[in-house]
Amino acid sequence: MQGIKELSIVNFQSHQEAEITFSPGLNVILGDSDAGKSSIIKALTWLFTNRPSGDDFKNWDAPLKESVVVECLLGKDRISLTREDNKNSYIINGGKPLSAIKTDVPQEVSDILNISEYNIQGQHDTYFLLKDTPGVRAQKLNELVGMDVIDTLYKNIGSKIRELNSNIVYLKETHTKTEEDLKKYKNLPEIEKLVSSIEKKHAEASAFETTVTYIKEKLSQLEEIKIKRETLAPLIDSEAKILKLISKTKEYSALKEKKELLQGQLTLLKEIQEEMESDKGWLELENLIQPLLDKIKNLSELETQKRNIQVALANLLNCQDDKKGAGLELKNKTKRYIDLLAEVKICPTCGTKLSEKKLNEITFDW
Repeated sequence: MQGIKELSIVNFQSHQEAEITFSPGLNVILGDSDAGKSSIIKALTWLFTNRPSGDDFKNWDAPLKESVVVECLLGKDRISLTREDNKNSYIINGGKPLSAIKTDVPQEVSDILNISEYNIQGQHDTYFLLKDTPGVRAQKLNELVGMDVIDTLYKNIGSKIRELNSNIVYLKETHTKTEEDLKKYKNLPEIEKLVSSIEKKHAEASAFETTVTYIKEKLSQLEEIKIKRETLAPLIDSEAKILKLISKTKEYSALKEKKELLQGQLTLLKEIQEEMESDKGWLELENLIQPLLDKIKNLSELETQKRNIQVALANLLNCQDDKKGAGLELKNKTKRYIDLLAEVKICPTCGTKLSEKKLNEITFDW
């Protein structure tokens, strides 16, 4: 995050309109109680995190239609957050407004700010991490260094595995049911022959329908040609043939209905076969799941080994530091011993006075 140079607050809590300029480095805000010191921090928090939501932080004396605005200058970038008509929107360097849905911060703003709620310590907040449980500490540290992606990945992988297992069970049940349904259609070749025969009958029936239509037209004219009955005796003899044609027409209608039923069953069977071909790809995924689970297990073991190595390395570095400190202390004490021996010139073992020659021999060994 870049250093904050300027801050502008409009209609936020106790500040109807405030302009603050910051200096490089550490800045201290002083003032009486209820002077609005905490409101400055809360305004920055609202700008950085888009929280809290709602309008409770709006200045009570501000007109109803006036907006709440918090704007700051970070380096060369000027970012503002506005609450207007029950909607929040960010603006970067005077550009187009960016909608802030609920408590989300647009990615363009997050990239510039590079700050989270963990970077802000409120007046009444507990000390950062000290009172949190180990699990909460690990979660916060993971989020700060970007390691929460691994936790999310584990959750997504577990969810995907459960989904695949559920799909596999469903596909197996569907496959079993499909095989049972296929047994009902084991006489499919005979059905196809029957459908072909029906289609042939249908063609013949079409020809019969044309003939029947013609005969019906003739029958309608029969009353008009009664006078010519004697000359049309062959037509009268054809009545028996007409009755047979009518009977065949009824048979054709029944065969046509049966054909439509068989065609529907044939279409259903083809759809089932296509579903089986599609389901084969899902069934093949079952062989890929176990290697993925093994890799996840190996990754967990490698993480444990990595932590153990890091602890051992830290202990080794501490031992090296202790060794260096002990060596330096020994060197200093040895020098002090030689200086004292040269000063008193008395043997610390026997108490006799040491000559210059003996003293040089003793100090030479050191």
